[in-house]
Amino acid sequence: MKEKVIDVCGKRITEYLLQALSWFNRGGERVILRGIGGDASRAVQIATILQDTFGCEMEGSKLNYFNLEGSKTSYLQISLVWKSDRLYPMNIQYPETGFVDFPIYQLIFEKKLQDNGEMEVYAEKHHIGTLKSSNGTLYFIRDIEKAEDKDLYYGLRDALYRAGMLLPANWKEITRILSSFDDVILGIDTNILLNASISEHLIPILHLYNPIDYAQTPNWLLFIIPSTVMYELEEFANIRDEFGKIKRFGRRGFRALQEIIEINESYDLSGISIVIVGETDPVLESRAEIQGLRQDLRAFLKSMGSQENIRFSPKSSSGDIIIRDQFKNFLRKIDFHKGVYFLTSDKSNAALADAEGLHSLYMKVPTEEFKKGKDKRYG
Repeated sequence: MKEKVIDVCGKRITEYLLQALSWFNRGGERVILRGIGGDASRAVQIATILQDTFGCEMEGSKLNYFNLEGSKTSYLQISLVWKSDRLYPMNIQYPETGFVDFPIYQLIFEKKLQDNGEMEVYAEKHHIGTLKSSNGTLYFIRDIEKAEDKDLYYGLRDALYRAGMLLPANWKEITRILSSFDDVILGIDTNILLNASISEHLIPILHLYNPIDYAQTPNWLLFIIPSTVMYELEEFANIRDEFGKIKRFGRRGFRALQEIIEINESYDLSGISIVIVGETDPVLESRAEIQGLRQDLRAFLKSMGSQENIRFSPKSSSGDIIIRDQFKNFLRKIDFHKGVYFLTSDKSNAALADAEGLHSLYMKVPTEEFKKGKDKRYG
């Protein structure tokens, strides 16, 4: 019997329903929901909707455990089979902008991978390997000829990380710290949103531990996004090539903006809120003007046939300073002293935040080693 395992771990109920229904629509016969850790009740909700609304039949359920990087984690397993003769086709209407919601994009990617069995992966027009799917597990088989070009593979790693297929290197430490508070306020750095770390990493990892080990997880999470972060995301989203098409960093900027929209619209993610604080600083406008002048100068020299490689001063850190200041100004206006952290994937920014009196949480991007002659398993 063709079956699919769906791990329920901190995301929207709608996303899991879409995965289950799309599997049945493609001829799948069974879905196994695994409500991991604190998401056992969410798995029951999803199973109830599939049974009562879509005609699935529940075969049974059981409580089980697995070891996740040395930690014993419980999960509730619920098995459902498709009994209805009705299909629910996914007629995706593409908006004029050409963008679709990220969960839909994931489903399209999964369907294409399943239909073809494998997909060739390219980065900057270089073939770097092949993705294969087997029984719900994604494998990457690298191109031996590109074995030494680690930048290409790290680009793939970053893409898998943003898609939630890899966890932060220190996810257990982050979970341990945040699980010791009922309520948590987190100041968010720009890189956290660019990596989609709220929806793909932070919320899921808080459900991974066995409640026997950790008696509680936060009842609510308040994410504070300084307006300077929004400014930087806008700068990313506007990165285009000479033909006006959005470049790679521009797409990351749009994904980060969708991260905010998704969380704001996810009513079933109880206890999670986002607040944008602070005023836009005029210094940032000056920086944008200077960057624009630099780009214009490079383009002009290139059009004149100049081969000279002009180097400018490195990126100013004024944006990071303003981000931290806006978060600190917000904290001064409220009477809340425990469970307050500044979350960043920038090691220097984390150290500076600690030096300024903020409690920083450094979310470490995983370091994947691509070993010669070995396939890499991702999930």
